[in-house]
Amino acid sequence: MKQTTNLTPKQVYDLIYLKSQKHVENFRTDYEIDKKTILKFKGNPFIHISRTNGTSLNMFFKLSEYNNPTKKDFLTVVNNIVSTIDHYLTQVEPLCILYYNGNKVTKITPDKARNLFNDYKRSIIYQYENKF
Repeated sequence: MKQTTNLTPKQVYDLIYLKSQKHVENFRTDYEIDKKTILKFKGNPFIHISRTNGTSLNMFFKLSEYNNPTKKDFLTVVNNIVSTIDHYLTQVEPLCILYYNGNKVTKITPDKARNLFNDYKRSIIYQYENKF
């Protein structure tokens, strides 16, 4: 897949939609939620998973976007994010997986998606534990 760089949030959404919409037969309204999220969290990396029954947009939130939770709450949220991505990669057949790294959109494999989220989990927990 051609890599596209220097995109506005609207262009990122349009590209995600263009590359993935042919795979989604049901729950196409998921795209409206995806669009709002991409526009709200401008520049945040994410993984977008398309399947027959909708989409799953999985953001790599910045530490500041977690609103200073307790450590227990923070770990719960991060673990839920990782288990959600794992669910969509193993329990539901992903038809198209796209990764936006904050600069470009590329098609990736389920293993790459899993590795990216595991790296994110380690990084964001390290940031949380060392923020003081």
